[in-house]
Amino acid sequence: MKDQQKTVVLKEFNTSTEANIVKSMLEANGIPCFLSNENSVFTPGFFSASSTILLHVMEDDFEKAGSLIDQIPEAFSEEES
Repeated sequence: MKDQQKTVVLKEFNTSTEANIVKSMLEANGIPCFLSNENSVFTPGFFSASSTILLHVMEDDFEKAGSLIDQIPEAFSEEES
């Protein structure tokens, strides 16, 4: 019997747009992933953990996915804001 793989959170996002861009890039490179909290309600001026969109990958893909994310141009990075 094959062991079940665990998923881990690779990155957190504040916007659905950026989360989906990164998700699409990972999937295009053969890395299965999914988002959680994507449909949470965000109220401007009020931040809560539930408004953060989480990108999940399989534990075995964590390093490869992280390397791909590091290649994303800074123009798309939330850290600039």
